[in-house]
Amino acid sequence: MDKFDYWIKGCEENNTKLWCLEGEGKTALYKLQRWVMVGNNSYGDVPTYHVWVKGEWLTATTDYQGALAVWNNHKGD
Repeated sequence: MDKFDYWIKGCEENNTKLWCLEGEGKTALYKLQRWVMVGNNSYGDVPTYHVWVKGEWLTATTDYQGALAVWNNHKGD
């Protein structure tokens, strides 16, 4: 397993929902948000945006526009 695979596994183990916003697999922009149950209610924390290119993690930020800029600068790498 590589860094990307461990990252995916960690998201699953920590009840973190993952959405691929652009790209696919190991070259993509992802949105992550952790959810917790309090009583009968589900609450999400602040989402983070992660950019991966060819299995290398480039950034994580709560700023969607910043993550999108990094993605647009590197998606063709």
